[in-house]
Amino acid sequence: MPLELLDESRFPLTRDSGSTTDQIIVADVTGYVDAYKAAHAAALSGQALRVVIQDLTCATWFRDFAARYANRQVTFHVWRPRDLLAERWQTEIPEHITDEAILASGFLEVEIVPRAGQSYNEIVLEYYWGEFFTFVRFPLRLAGELIDSLDPARWRANRGLPLVMQALEACKERWLSQASRRERRLIRAVFETLGALRDNLGRYKLVQGYPPQLGQAVLGEWYTLFKNLEIDPTPIDLDTLDLGNTIQEIRYYLNDLSPRITSQADLEAVLDEMSGFLTEEFEWVMEQLRDKGEALQHTSQLLQRITARFRPIQEQIETQLAALEAAIPPAYPTDPIKNQTVEDWLHWAIHEYLPYRFWLEENDRWDDTVAAYAVRYADWFYEHYTTHKYQYQSRWVFSLLNQVRASLAAGRKVLFILIDNFNFKYLRTLLAQFNCRGFRGVGEVDPVWSPIPTATEVSKWCLVAGEPDLSAIQGHNYQDILDKDWQGHFEGYQLTYLSKLGDLKRRRQFNEDLILLNYLPIDTVLHKDEGQIGTTHTAEIQGYIQTLVEVVSQFAKRARVEQELDIYIASDHGSTKVPAGVRNVLDDKFYRERTEDRHHRYITVPEGRATNPTAYDQTHCYIIHADTFGTREHYFIARGYDRFIETEESIYVHGGLTPEETIVPFCKLVRTEIEALQPTIRLPDNVIRYSVKANLVFVVGNPNDYEITNIELNVIESDLPGVSVEAIPAGIATETTIPVRIKRRPGVPTLEAITVEGVFELQGQRFVIQPVHIPVEARSLMETKAEFDFGV
Repeated sequence: MPLELLDESRFPLTRDSGSTTDQIIVADVTGYVDAYKAAHAAALSGQALRVVIQDLTCATWFRDFAARYANRQVTFHVWRPRDLLAERWQTEIPEHITDEAILASGFLEVEIVPRAGQSYNEIVLEYYWGEFFTFVRFPLRLAGELIDSLDPARWRANRGLPLVMQALEACKERWLSQASRRERRLIRAVFETLGALRDNLGRYKLVQGYPPQLGQAVLGEWYTLFKNLEIDPTPIDLDTLDLGNTIQEIRYYLNDLSPRITSQADLEAVLDEMSGFLTEEFEWVMEQLRDKGEALQHTSQLLQRITARFRPIQEQIETQLAALEAAIPPAYPTDPIKNQTVEDWLHWAIHEYLPYRFWLEENDRWDDTVAAYAVRYADWFYEHYTTHKYQYQSRWVFSLLNQVRASLAAGRKVLFILIDNFNFKYLRTLLAQFNCRGFRGVGEVDPVWSPIPTATEVSKWCLVAGEPDLSAIQGHNYQDILDKDWQGHFEGYQLTYLSKLGDLKRRRQFNEDLILLNYLPIDTVLHKDEGQIGTTHTAEIQGYIQTLVEVVSQFAKRARVEQELDIYIASDHGSTKVPAGVRNVLDDKFYRERTEDRHHRYITVPEGRATNPTAYDQTHCYIIHADTFGTREHYFIARGYDRFIETEESIYVHGGLTPEETIVPFCKLVRTEIEALQPTIRLPDNVIRYSVKANLVFVVGNPNDYEITNIELNVIESDLPGVSVEAIPAGIATETTIPVRIKRRPGVPTLEAITVEGVFELQGQRFVIQPVHIPVEARSLMETKAEFDFGV
């Protein structure tokens, strides 16, 4: 249209942002002359021009101007809010919608981008109330999503907009006219008592799995209504709701059940009833497991059931879940009676006995049969001690420092970390921490023996000196030993001894060839009563391990030796935990009066007593004569788990001959850069629906040569939490379901792709999953509502 004259004198609609070559705005009579000249020229030339007239007098003059042109090159329109709204929304505005109401409702002041083909009512309802209100009938099966999507603040803001409220009232009447009696009660609550309805639906979310009596006690008739209408409360967010007496009623119910929980099947039946959203429910489960441990066997299957049920609150209960996992017993060790060779005994100890023994310690349990197995090992160890010490020298801690010579000869820097009182129990934690910082093991972890008695003054001195016999050691302290006892072995290399981790933390350079770090805090913690430290030994030690690894990795980086550093992990001895109630046959008074130096598991004795022990001594003690065993003192070591000092506290002791006291780990770590391939992620069925919770089934593949673990996946467009996958084997693709709910945002173009992000671990190192953009076909509820059964 070459020349268009628009009369906005009654309703000024066009914002005056200045005239342009194709549009002139006439705000008052002062602008009439220039506008007239431009209009006249356009009419003669056929140039396209729009003149917007916002002054009543000017509008009369331009109406007369248009009348003088009989052709269609000039048009004159009275431009009303209805016209502008119809142009913007590209839809027909119903006749009963007035200009004044449009302005009062602010439709022309907001940016609304309708979809093609939407009617006026659909546009108003979707933008101001949400897509659910565009349904012809109340979407019963989506009632949970509908109620959760309603924002009270949004409702309050809309109440002052007449056409918006008019559309809502029309929707309400339409839904009510087609609803059953039960549905009408729910519909009225949506429109009239939304806050109370949300509270009730939140309560229903917590009790829907429990017996009806509990639900009715909490909700009364609303429980029956929700149940009969099959309302899904899953989408309701509980955080801001008033749950009333719901939690207390659930407590009453569970406490009443407690005496009747006598088997794992009983517990699993209650788990099926629980909501999984309450820490109170989880605490009740833990109480049952704690109080009825014999009847309720802790199994990995039960842990999986509990973890799955309480996934919504997993972050709040991670510590308790870890403790629960630790409570699951490994396989029971076999009787070692058939063991004959060194390899037989070490394999049995590492793979069968120690895992179960550590489980007993962590859960403060005792097993006489397993203790008897340890005695059998100790007897064998004592019987062959002197032979094995010289025949299998590489299997002893006194050979370990000598094994680093290969690293030094290769021009590598060596950090030898000697962790006092560190057996296989916490090795997995230590290696995991190093792995996270890029240091990984070279070869297998070697089990090595400690000299006896398994105490610092014997085993650590032998380790640092590299001597099987204490009598051969020249030095008087650890630095002195390195200077004197290693003169011939490490000639040409510079060695430094550090007694504190803080010394390493302060260092900025690695000028030596070898640093020996003596790390004591773990031994200190293990000798403290758990009641004194206020937590478990394991929890305390995990913190110390994390600190140790952090300081070491930072030092390596600071000194710029990460790529040329070999880290060796060693220990002098292990320890054992003997509960206070375990029977002790040693005559405490008898040995207290006849010993020079007494410890829980061993005592020093005069040479005459070691040379001529009594029958009682030989029955209850291992006799350690200095001349035979290469020690400086003579010792009696308690057999089995007997003690010269009673263990009345929750502590660890050492000095004995059990596997956990005599077998320690030795390993080498180097910095390794892992080239991790990104997991492949695809979505076979790529149709998604706005506003509705859906379970999208992704196919996640692992292209790496090793399994990936602790995978976390999240769809960033969704307002629901992501999921965790424990592990995916190498070269395998597996289906993974991620719940999503993606809400349409007004004015935002239709979603064409979703983005999946996350993290995973490969060989102990954590990697970020780079954003994966997956094309999708996003459908609105209006486009898909025919696919739902709305109960009509």
